[in-house]
Amino acid sequence: GGAEAAAAAVAAAAGQRGEVGGSNWWSVDLDEEATLCGDAASGPRLAAAPRPLLDLRLDDVAALRRRLEGPAAEAVEIEVKEDCVVSAVAVWWRIEGPGGCRLSSEPRLANPQAEVWPGKRQAVYFLGCEVGMLKGEKMRLKVDFLDRMSGLRFELLSPVVEDLIGKARVEVVVDALPTLRDLRSAVDEETGRLTKAVEGDW
Repeated sequence: GGAEAAAAAVAAAAGQRGEVGGSNWWSVDLDEEATLCGDAASGPRLAAAPRPLLDLRLDDVAALRRRLEGPAAEAVEIEVKEDCVVSAVAVWWRIEGPGGCRLSSEPRLANPQAEVWPGKRQAVYFLGCEVGMLKGEKMRLKVDFLDRMSGLRFELLSPVVEDLIGKARVEVVVDALPTLRDLRSAVDEETGRLTKAVEGDW
C-alpha cells in the first residue's frame, strides 16, 4: 500500500484569506464551500490541474526510507488554466491498502466522480497574498516537507508580487471622474489587475 498527496492552486472567493504563515493550514471541504457560495464565480475553484506532490510506498521499507531521507524541500511549478486570482494551495491524499482497498479525500471540484464520505476535507494552505494570474501563466512554489513528511509548508517563489505592478491588491479612493473612466478601461475584470498605467488625479 501507499499514500500519495496531490496539490492544486485555488482561486478562493473574495475575502477568503485565512491564517497565513509557517505550516498553518485549514481543514476545508472545498465542494461544500463551492455549494454554499451558490455560483462558480463567487466560490472557490481549482485554478490549475492537480499534480502529484508526494508518494510514500508504505509496503516498501527501502523506498520509504529513501524518501524520508531525501530532499526536505523542492520547487514545484503550476500552470493556471484560467484568468483568476490565486490565494491558496489545496492538498489531498489518496491511500491504498492491501487487496486494492483505497480511500481518497480528492474533491469533486477536481474529479466529478470522486467518492463522497462524511468528514472528507482538504488541507488548504493560504499564500498570504492574492495573485492575479492569466491563463497559461505559471506559478513556482517552494514546498518544505516537515516532520518526516507529515507536514507541508508552501512559499510563493514566482511571480514575485512586489515586482509586478497590477498583481498586488490595493485600495485607493478616486474622486476625479476622468480618472475613474481610465481605471475602468484599464482593469481586467477576471483578475482584478491593471493592464496599463493610469495617469490622472489621485
